[in-house]
Amino acid sequence: MIAFYGRGLYMIRQSKKRFEVRIGYDVIRTIRPKSKEEYNEIQALLKSDEDLSNWRDDEGNNIIPDASLLNFFDDM
Repeated sequence: MIAFYGRGLYMIRQSKKRFEVRIGYDVIRTIRPKSKEEYNEIQALLKSDEDLSNWRDDEGNNIIPDASLLNFFDDM
């Protein structure tokens, strides 16, 4: 199964083994969950209507680096 989630310019592509954060055609981050539980947590976050601009990896880096991209087209 492959699913896509997105708002504005970014998109998150989900496959069975990884999540890819994309802006246009460029992959800016690939996330490979270490367990089924972590995979399910990420999937639940994406399905919720939560603001992903504060979504961070294990090292504290923003997964989507520019929060302004999240809502670029929302007001149009």
